[in-house]
Amino acid sequence: MPASSAPVQQLDPDADALLSGWLAAATGPVEDQPVAKLRSSGLINESVTGPKLAVRAVDDSTAAGRDGHRIGVRVYDDAGAGAPVLVYAHGGGWTLLSVESCDALCRRICATTGCTVVSVDYRLAPEHPFPAAFDDVWCAVEWVASGGLGYVPERVAVGGDSAGGNLAAAVAIVARDTGSVDLAAQFLLYPATDTDLSTPSMLGNGSDPKFRLHPRTMSWFWGNYLGGDLSSTDPRAVPARAASFAGLAPAVVVAPMFDPLHDDGVRYADLLRRDGTPVDLIEPPTMPHGFAMMLGAVPAALPVFEDVIRRLHRTIKGEAQ
Repeated sequence: MPASSAPVQQLDPDADALLSGWLAAATGPVEDQPVAKLRSSGLINESVTGPKLAVRAVDDSTAAGRDGHRIGVRVYDDAGAGAPVLVYAHGGGWTLLSVESCDALCRRICATTGCTVVSVDYRLAPEHPFPAAFDDVWCAVEWVASGGLGYVPERVAVGGDSAGGNLAAAVAIVARDTGSVDLAAQFLLYPATDTDLSTPSMLGNGSDPKFRLHPRTMSWFWGNYLGGDLSSTDPRAVPARAASFAGLAPAVVVAPMFDPLHDDGVRYADLLRRDGTPVDLIEPPTMPHGFAMMLGAVPAALPVFEDVIRRLHRTIKGEAQ
């Protein structure tokens, strides 16, 4: 090997073991399983996510949504009134998971940064297709920014993982376009930003069934959310199709190398940079999609995620990246 050649990275062995174990236990591709069965799979537990860190207060509440709908929110508060607030949307292909599944993740963000975290229990597809999930996260952001927590925060950020990263990116675009919320940051953790399923990372990583995001699987998730119309140009649904990416909140974008959605994150970061939006792009070289919810089963994921959180905190505070 030439001295100047970079070493070939390998998937973290503990992540490999976890994903391989899940694959061996699966009864078939995700898209062939009943949604109700997938929602009760029990795969997300403390042995996988790691311990739930203690924070000062964790409360379940509701925020005002569209047309009288009440949105479930779980509020993690470690610093009291006046703290910056991160409104967070969980992943799961707009179809699966909940505030409970990302509980350990949100606790860690809250305990590490001192930010109050508002985790949104948005409505799931296919029962509630687009724009239901987007509307719920957007309304939760407006609710927080207008004093829904009992104070008007000086800094409000939005974030999410996977499908939640899609929702966070979309909220950042609408916040800019409406001017109703001045976001301090957008946190896009392995986000799904485009319906293009022919990217090199999707065709490469996605071809390995243990990564669980085969192009057919992602087409199923997108179809649940968009009702089968993957050609949508509405940036609330497909953020990468916005007309401009100028003037958006500074972004922290996390795109693991062993992730079928890696290129979604990198391409979106490139679009933001092209139009002058500050971006901190993080590409963990040995991590897979979903690593932030594997901190108990994949020890090497913990320092990676702690670094991500520190960089997110600096961005929320407005410090140079």
